[in-house]
Amino acid sequence: MRTEFETATENAALGEAIIARIQSQGPIPFRDYMEATKAIVRETGHVTTVFGRKVHYPEINTKNAARRGFYERAAINAPIQDMTAPQKLPKIMPFAAVTKNAGSGAIIA
Repeated sequence: MRTEFETATENAALGEAIIARIQSQGPIPFRDYMEATKAIVRETGHVTTVFGRKVHYPEINTKNAARRGFYERAAINAPIQDMTAPQKLPKIMPFAAVTKNAGSGAIIA
């Protein structure tokens, strides 16, 4: 019977082998995208989504590392999340009509 330590060691070795195989295939394009996006948002203070929307991050150059990291992650995610907006819009429109007709007392759960 294998111990918990032996299983954990095998899993760690397997994980390292998988990471080494992925890295041997060349640079990961998404990493390049992330670094390029962070550089752009630090310089301009905003990112532009696929549909031309600008998402502003005025505090991107803050000295607070936690906040800066939050804004960097948000800047990386914004263009990706914006690509799904057209797929969600037809699903949202019926709710918009219902709430408009219901008046100001409408509650959506």
